[in-house]
Amino acid sequence: SDNTHRDIYTNALGVQNVYLGRYGNIDGPGLDELLEARDPELNAKLKDQIQTALDDIEEIPTPFDAAITSENGSDARDKIQTAIRDLQDVAETLVEAGKVLGVDVAVL
Repeated sequence: SDNTHRDIYTNALGVQNVYLGRYGNIDGPGLDELLEARDPELNAKLKDQIQTALDDIEEIPTPFDAAITSENGSDARDKIQTAIRDLQDVAETLVEAGKVLGVDVAVL
């Protein structure tokens, strides 16, 4: 669809909003505060990974259907693969953060 790139971005933005405890003009306590108290380095890593993912998702060319069907090794496909790796890194770090906080995080 013509909106797929925005859907991917807003899904990742939702992860960031929940993690940081913010939405639009609303700013409250987030999971980042819990993790900061237990493992500041992991908290910083996760914040950086989420922002990197958002930045790299924005680099995916539109329309998404043309980008995803472009040739392997093309700039468009490379940008998609980079964003996928970024999101996988975020997922792995969320699992690690869950362990630090005593919460089971399942990545499906």
